Amino acid sequence: MTSELSNRDLPVRQRGAYKNVPNDVVEKNEKTGEEKVWFYTTPAGPQTAAAMNELVKDFNTISKADDQPQLPLIAAFIVHFLAIHPFRDGNGRLSRLMTTWFFLRAGYDWAQYSSHEKVIEDNKERYYIALRNTQKTFRKGPFRYTDWLEFLFMVTEKQIEFLRTKIDKQLPTAQLNENESRVLELIKEYGICTPAFIRKHVALTPDGLRSLLQRLTERKLVKPLGEKRGRKYKFVGS
Repeated sequence: MTSELSNRDLPVRQRGAYKNVPNDVVEKNEKTGEEKVWFYTTPAGPQTAAAMNELVKDFNTISKADDQPQLPLIAAFIVHFLAIHPFRDGNGRLSRLMTTWFFLRAGYDWAQYSSHEKVIEDNKERYYIALRNTQKTFRKGPFRYTDWLEFLFMVTEKQIEFLRTKIDKQLPTAQLNENESRVLELIKEYGICTPAFIRKHVALTPDGLRSLLQRLTERKLVKPLGEKRGRKYKFVGS
């Protein structure tokens, strides 16, 4: 069953057209009725159309520069798009879809396998605060993108981290370094090993081995047995 927007939710003439009413981003407390404006958007009508034309024109001009870093450029476009809020509804969802498209356009192929939308939803308050702090500077100047850049970079890191974890679960031994591989093979060969036994065969400090065994445990390649003192490690699957 699919749901459709009613004409009351979004008039037909406004679907795909620039807004004809104000759409500042407001949070309403359902219990008290109190409203909090997170940020003000560009006035509806000719000002919105002019702002969008200028944004697209500037983006196309700057993106042609050979030495232009792509992530800051994408971040700047998105935060200005959200400041304009050109459509009556769906601006946030569209901005996140465009972000993924921009990533793919810039050669970040991993973006299609990890949800940008979900990370934003999981960090919604930080999202609004970063937007508000950045967009305040658009009204007073000079422009400061620091808060929004830091937020977008955080989102990007979480997307990559999620994808890496997903890959590691499917190919748990694909990303092991030399020492990790040697320790894993040793435990696999003997079935159950103590850290002292492992150190006789692999040149690692106690702290280094402890950290390595923790990584193998987190990746579910080995299983710790017993209490901390006298703990042994078992190869998973043996």
